[in-house]
Amino acid sequence: MNLIKILSCLILVPSIIFVINIIKSKNDDPKALELARLKETAVTAGGAVIVYSLAIMLLIFQFVNPNISGASSTAHLYGFGLYVVCTLLGSYIMLYTFVKEEIATKDNLIMVSVFNNIKIIKWDDISKVESTFSKRLKITSKNDHKVTISGEKNEMKKFLKVAVKKVDPEIGEDILLGLINKIK
Repeated sequence: MNLIKILSCLILVPSIIFVINIIKSKNDDPKALELARLKETAVTAGGAVIVYSLAIMLLIFQFVNPNISGASSTAHLYGFGLYVVCTLLGSYIMLYTFVKEEIATKDNLIMVSVFNNIKIIKWDDISKVESTFSKRLKITSKNDHKVTISGEKNEMKKFLKVAVKKVDPEIGEDILLGLINKIK
């Protein structure tokens, strides 16, 4: 039981420090060649706050009343498992909100992953453009790399207008224009 308490503390603190370090290391300075930058809405971070709050409450309850999740060791492990899931999910949502982005430049589409890894696709290498039911854009490159693009609606509209000019019209002009019209 004490091991679970120690592990719980050893998971939460480093994961929050890890998230803060990745967010701080991110370079958000606009580039001279940048035509559009698409990020997730800040409201999404609210989900992370809720999940982190649940993790912290589970941690506090473990210290206040160790039997709150049940008296058996299996119940304690389930409680610990839920705590770990909440901590990792909260961390992922924070990274998804503040680190992941897509940047449109004159020649390339630059994707920054949740762990700040950069992937570049040339506009000429885009082979397929699809729209999802939730007004997201799915792009496939010639080397079969797939990217789903979403974000704040005004930024998304600006991004789509750039994409209409850059993507081969035969590949996805109708889909891109349709998405522009769907976003109010």
